Amino acid sequence: DGNDGNDDDDDDAGDDGDKIAPLPAPAAPTPAIVSDMHERTMLFKATAAAMIDACAEVLQEQEAVWRRKVGVEKEKRAQLEYSLGVLKSQHQELRSTLDAPPSAPSELDPGAAPS
Repeated sequence: DGNDGNDDDDDDAGDDGDKIAPLPAPAAPTPAIVSDMHERTMLFKATAAAMIDACAEVLQEQEAVWRRKVGVEKEKRAQLEYSLGVLKSQHQELRSTLDAPPSAPSELDPGAAPS
């Protein structure tokens, strides 16, 4: 019957992917190929340099924008801190006024009883 399980002809379909075909030997580069690769390399270098320059320019522009925004925020913070200091001193002044013993009613006090 010739079917002893050792034949390589009855490989499963999934086993075909296990074998890797050898790569052909690379051909020697011709002067035209070398020249083309050199040209492409120079074009890539020029393009990369232009992209780097453009990115640097954008970063400089954005840096200026963000510096202005940070400056505005610093000014707002300074103003808020000043306002908070004023409110704190006013609060302390009111608290000390409320905590102080009441003085004798004055004639100018409309809530004072006539004597």
